[in-house]
Parts: sequence; structure tokens; C-alpha cells
Amino acid sequence: MSTPGNQVDGMLGMARILIVEDNDAMRVFMAQALERIGHDVDTAPDAESAENLLTAKTIDLLLADIELPGENGVELARRAVGRHPDLRVIFVTGFAEMAARAADFLAKKPRILSKPFGLSDLTTQVSAMLKGGAPPSGGDVANQGETAQA
Repeated sequence: MSTPGNQVDGMLGMARILIVEDNDAMRVFMAQALERIGHDVDTAPDAESAENLLTAKTIDLLLADIELPGENGVELARRAVGRHPDLRVIFVTGFAEMAARAADFLAKKPRILSKPFGLSDLTTQVSAMLKGGAPPSGGDVANQGETAQA
């Protein structure tokens, strides 16, 4: 597993990010935003497709919707982190009770990004997670700028 964020010249460099989101528009929004700031992004619409990518590639950050068709994002992340302990995780959800369920899935807490969220919220959360910063209080971020909803 590569070092999250691939430190380049003292700055946060490109990371390989896997986005697992069943909403096509949301998946494209997140992928484009993260590619614009220099990350290498793969996407999957469900846990099964994500498993194939997690097996085939080295991933630094898993950005997963909690509510997915078939297996949910929490179970996907639990298995992925079991195989790759350095994998960082951000869960995306529109449901507070789902966020609570996800928050305690690991001793090293994943971040929770609550829908709707803005473009700057997404990029700030991803950068902070790759740098190893603590989640903001409550796990949520304020909504700013362009907003994604699903």
C-alpha cells in the first residue's frame, strides 16, 4: 500500500481514490472535483464492482456511500480495511443514523461527509484525511459552494 497522499516535495501529492456511489450524478461530481485537484480517481456503482478495483489496484482512500445496492458501504470498508490496514475511509451519507453506524466501525474513525455537501467540503475532507488530520467535531462539515445531493 502506498503512503496516503504520496508526499511530493513536502506537499500533498496525487492519491489514488476509489469512489463507491450508486447515484451516477453524485459519482461523476465527486470524481471530477477530485481529479481537478490532481488525484487519480476510480469509480464504482456498487460494492461488488468496488471489490474488483480494490483487488486489482492500490487505493489510498475509499470514499463510499453507506447506502449501496446489495452490500452497504460500511461492510465494504470493513473488509477492505481488514486487507489493507492503511486504507483511509470517508463515508458519504444523507442519513444521520447511517452516519452513527459507520462512525464506530473502526478504532481509527472514518470521516463522515453528510449530503448535501459542497465542492469545497469534499476537497477539504479528502485533503485532511490524506494528511491524517482529525475529523471535524461531529464528523460533518458546513455546506459551501457548489452542492451535491443524492
